[in-house]
Amino acid sequence: MEEVNRIEMLKSMLLANFAPEIRRGVIAANPKTLDEIKEAALLQERAWNSCCTPPSPFVSSEASPSPIYAVQSSGRTGNQGVEEICHRLAEQVETLAVKVEDLTKQQNRHPQLCYVCNRSGHIARFCPRKFSSRSNQPPRRIRQNYNNESRNYFHLGQSGNSNRP
Repeated sequence: MEEVNRIEMLKSMLLANFAPEIRRGVIAANPKTLDEIKEAALLQERAWNSCCTPPSPFVSSEASPSPIYAVQSSGRTGNQGVEEICHRLAEQVETLAVKVEDLTKQQNRHPQLCYVCNRSGHIARFCPRKFSSRSNQPPRRIRQNYNNESRNYFHLGQSGNSNRP
């Protein structure tokens, strides 16, 4: 399915680069593949240029039509121009396919979840529950009591008690 869409896009981009006189003939031929488009364009180019007579020296060059080429390119034959455009279009399609693939991967990615509350929409650093749980609890104070009786024991903000089990 993707290959069909890719070929259709290449065909439309290739037809857009043809001269209008050639484009009409190629569309009328109703080609199915890129090679058929190329052949039809070259056939139209030859037919158009063969019917036009070369300008005579006695007639101004503005009155006689100039030859029409399938692809408007500078100093190249029609065949080289068509192949070059096909190559450029294929490269553009490849880059677009990569971009589309990256975008679909981003859409299919699962949303980030907060490690504190397991909800999406934020990360643990900005978790509202993390901050609210801190404000509800008294601050922890861990102090070391330096009395001889309770050496190396920690307690939570209470004075040293010598009655220990």
